[in-house]
Amino acid sequence: MMNEAVNSFLMAVKEQGQLQPLLESADLRLTLITEEQTIQLVFKNGVASATYGTEIEPTMYSICGDADDITRLLRGSERLRTLQKGGFLKVSAPLRMALLLESIFYLAKPDRALVS
Repeated sequence: MMNEAVNSFLMAVKEQGQLQPLLESADLRLTLITEEQTIQLVFKNGVASATYGTEIEPTMYSICGDADDITRLLRGSERLRTLQKGGFLKVSAPLRMALLLESIFYLAKPDRALVS
């Protein structure tokens, strides 16, 4: 389920033109951590990709929580700060980076038809 949400998110990032100004100069690695798996999102030179399993490199930024809560974030049904304030997700990033990530997740909200 989380892998599907990651793939939908990556497709949405690719299709959403309004994200390009945010991602053009980005060189960012974000690790999503659940009890079941770890996924790394990589934003570099306007492109977003995911790395799974053993190929994950150490990062400065991470989001930890339940797979369902991270899936809600990736699908755009909840905002990062709302999930963080509610105690559902733990975000290891400075406020400025957390706001950038929230913007990326919000603007990349996948089409509801693809997520249902």
